[in-house]
Amino acid sequence: MGGTLLDQAVLAAAGCGDARRADELTEGAAGVAANLRGYDDTHRTSFGSIVVDLAPGAVSGATG
Repeated sequence: MGGTLLDQAVLAAAGCGDARRADELTEGAAGVAANLRGYDDTHRTSFGSIVVDLAPGAVSGATG
């Protein structure tokens, strides 16, 4: 579930206006997503590469 927590941290950093930290966290989430296999979502969080791909848009929307 680490990827989902990283995505939440990305949104929190963006909400605080810290775009640099949000970008760093997005890179970390991308690393987690790259190592996932199709059956790794045991907690049904729907975390994956698509969520990571959408994160920069959410960051830019939150930070202006």
